[in-house]
Amino acid sequence: MTDSEVPKQELEEMTHKELREEWEEIVEQIRGNIPSDTHRDKLSERRRKLWSKMDSRVDIEPPACHECGHKSWSQQMGDAKICSGCGTSLGSEDIDLIKDIDNYWETVLAGGKANA
Repeated sequence: MTDSEVPKQELEEMTHKELREEWEEIVEQIRGNIPSDTHRDKLSERRRKLWSKMDSRVDIEPPACHECGHKSWSQQMGDAKICSGCGTSLGSEDIDLIKDIDNYWETVLAGGKANA
């Protein structure tokens, strides 16, 4: 994939490995220098669709936020994990929840084969 294109392959036709590889490639592009906001938005949308498809193929639920019960988490490289529902930022006192989130993310990326 070149820096100016967004893949269009149908997600249903892709193997888990293909989904993960494309997701990883897009993550690297987003971290780098993208020429336009429009292209960044298109890549971000494709990344979300790839993640959703990978997530739908595994039998695991994301852990819930202890503050609001929301089950969606984000993290910028090197920063704390943040609840997408209420904005709670996790710290060292939340180590068990952090481990559960990491296990969930690893399971989705691995196609259902993460460490329990």
